[in-house]
Amino acid sequence: MVCEMLVRLGFECSVADLFADRDTQLICEGRVTKLEALSDLGGVERLVRENDFVVFTGGLEGSAAIADTLSRWSKPAFASRKSLEDLADYRILNQAMTQAGVDRYPFSRDPLTHDSGTSVFKNLCHSGTARMVAAKDQTQFSKDECVFQQYISGMSVSLIFVAKNGTATCLGESKQLVDPVNDLMWVGSISGQFLNPGEKAAANRFANSLTSLVGMTGVFGIDFVRNEDGIWPVDVNPRIPASAEVIGDHVMRNHLQAFGIECPPVAESGADSSELCQGKKVIFNRSPNPVRFNEAVLEELPFRFSNPCSPTNIADVPQRDEVIGPGHPICTVLASGNCEEAVHSVLAALETKVLLVLGLENIDLAKPGRKVNCELDAKTSS
Repeated sequence: MVCEMLVRLGFECSVADLFADRDTQLICEGRVTKLEALSDLGGVERLVRENDFVVFTGGLEGSAAIADTLSRWSKPAFASRKSLEDLADYRILNQAMTQAGVDRYPFSRDPLTHDSGTSVFKNLCHSGTARMVAAKDQTQFSKDECVFQQYISGMSVSLIFVAKNGTATCLGESKQLVDPVNDLMWVGSISGQFLNPGEKAAANRFANSLTSLVGMTGVFGIDFVRNEDGIWPVDVNPRIPASAEVIGDHVMRNHLQAFGIECPPVAESGADSSELCQGKKVIFNRSPNPVRFNEAVLEELPFRFSNPCSPTNIADVPQRDEVIGPGHPICTVLASGNCEEAVHSVLAALETKVLLVLGLENIDLAKPGRKVNCELDAKTSS
């Protein structure tokens, strides 16, 4: 996603990645170093010195020690050690929440301080580890390694900000798509306006408080939960979030400008201006067995980078004949439309088609055993 934006904005980049997806290989014309582990940075420094940018993906930003090395190599710093270490301090997050007036559900080292019997367990350096923990299981976690926040249900909304000269500016918002069974599991995003003016003002106050307290530079994301009582922050990602893909290339342009780097005069690519809503959804292997990625998927659906204006695309494409284990992501489908409902419909249809080509059933997890029956229209198939 990041390397695709850089290429569209006129830059050459390389990628250091744990997965080395096929579309990334094609976008970067083979300038991809596949890492075997988070600690494997062999050969990466050479890439940094030979190319405009090197993008580090696959969770590399989750390690403060690795991020420190990457931030010294990268142009600009796509990972920031200082931000990661400070944001792992729950007291800073609580201070920013208090300053912004959204501190109803602060972070704590002790899950038993929360009113609810169920807490959300988090390691703030690795947002993907967030999960609910029942009261009877809370003693198994070391309080030195994690924090807890009271679990309250609601809509998950992600806002992308850029920090420049000590001020945070919102670049866009999206609704987070979550797993039907586990609402802490992110599976995609849809762009739009989901917060009212008062909630948006509170979100801006929180982002600016963090920027002031931590000293962040560049793009970062904040996930909020919204219900009838208002909003409160639940996660901060000091990097370009995955939801940037549905917000637009201006996210990357602002990130570079925050580091004093101007983009070449290349026209931005994107969906037609009449199609205001963008969406993406990660397709998982929901079966109990490994599945081999079928090349027919690539023949029937276009890569995103091959036609950015196409109403449907796939990205994060595995290598030929790559085996995807149960519960692991297969690829990402992307779509645009004139409203949220239209985008949801196309994403569901794309998911069905990909799974059918792979010989898998698309199960509605909210109602186990019921297949989703959705046909692609002519526009989607083109």
